[in-house]
Amino acid sequence: MTDIIPVFSEPDYSTLEGGFDEINEDLINYHPIIDNDKIIKKVREYMENYNSEQYKQYKIELNNLYQKLGKRFYTIQKKNTVYLIKNVNKDDNIKIADTQEKNLKYVKKITHPLLLHIPTRQNELKDLIATKKNIVDNLFNEIKLDVVNRNENIKDFDKHKAEYTDLLEEKEIINLYYLIINKINTEDETVDVIYQEKQEDGNLEGKVYKINQNIITDINKIQGDRLEKYNIIMDELLSKYVDKPNELKEDTELMDNITTYLKNEDMKLINKETVQIRKKQDKYIDFIITKLPEY
Repeated sequence: MTDIIPVFSEPDYSTLEGGFDEINEDLINYHPIIDNDKIIKKVREYMENYNSEQYKQYKIELNNLYQKLGKRFYTIQKKNTVYLIKNVNKDDNIKIADTQEKNLKYVKKITHPLLLHIPTRQNELKDLIATKKNIVDNLFNEIKLDVVNRNENIKDFDKHKAEYTDLLEEKEIINLYYLIINKINTEDETVDVIYQEKQEDGNLEGKVYKINQNIITDINKIQGDRLEKYNIIMDELLSKYVDKPNELKEDTELMDNITTYLKNEDMKLINKETVQIRKKQDKYIDFIITKLPEY
């Protein structure tokens, strides 16, 4: 797996959705060459990392360190470690900031956890798995066709097959961890929907959310019903009131239909529901702690 180093100040994850339930093996996609026990063991390790006292205390220690910043203290970031340093040593430490740690005069140091960003790694794995599978398939065909070099091809095949297996298992580890840590209900059929959200710079940015299929069906039905209502309203307006618009207000039934159409209450209720779903998914934990912090 590819580890990433967190940014200098980690965001507050205290409000994120997350849990540590029993691991359901049925959530692992079947493949004859992967080891389910190995996958479950690794997922459990990562979940224990996230729920560990060491990680919880790290966030407290990091917050306390930043609260000390001001006239008396400042920080230096070196690789994955942040150092709290007294201002009296500032001039000296600027000169030796890139030297060995033993020469650094610090009050406290905190080494961040190593984090793996789930969406990034999932995208990487798609290409890696496809490429490796192609290599394994070609080598398998060479074994059948090339009798002279069969032994050498078998060794090469076994090597690449093992790497292919590791990639498949990593994919399942990440998927299973994401489902369990975020308590995602896999029984509901969902559809990927892109919502455009306005950013601080005024530009729109699309983000994919998983919306329940039943909600999508309801939205399509409501939109269809609205189109039908619109056509009925327009037909009545054009046929009855183009030449006598002042009489429209006397047609209470048509006026009620127009009011109901404009209020669009059914769609407002659906929108409220999807907003709650999106807010929940925005709080999903999208990283894995591959190495715990030190402080």
